[in-house]
Amino acid sequence: MTEHTQPPQKKRSWGKTFLKTCAFLIGLIGLINAIGSAGGNKVIAVELPKCNSETAINMVKQTVANNVLQHQLNLQVIAVKNIKTLNPSAEELKANPEGFVKCQGQLITNYKRLDRIYTFEWTNKAKGEYYLELKSE
Repeated sequence: MTEHTQPPQKKRSWGKTFLKTCAFLIGLIGLINAIGSAGGNKVIAVELPKCNSETAINMVKQTVANNVLQHQLNLQVIAVKNIKTLNPSAEELKANPEGFVKCQGQLITNYKRLDRIYTFEWTNKAKGEYYLELKSE
């Protein structure tokens, strides 16, 4: 007859458990902050959307929702607030001769507030296709 016994479990100290939990939470916050650049879907249009338009806000929300890491963390954008249109630099204008719209907004999520810059750039202006890029500040 074989007898199965479990090895004695080590007692975890409160301090080690607390430190591991803190390290995990700090890592999670760092991961969410590191998730800064995400691409959205191409869209057909005559002109680029304004920063505070319903189209722009919906595209930002959809881009975050479609990001794999943010989906795994169940991060949801509830609102986009404090929206500003930013003036592009001379270098940005030179790099995007067809034009683009540069915006800044605060993403209010179910976890925390994230300050982000998002741009709408033409991928093919003749066909009316543009692209959203979402970046960390």
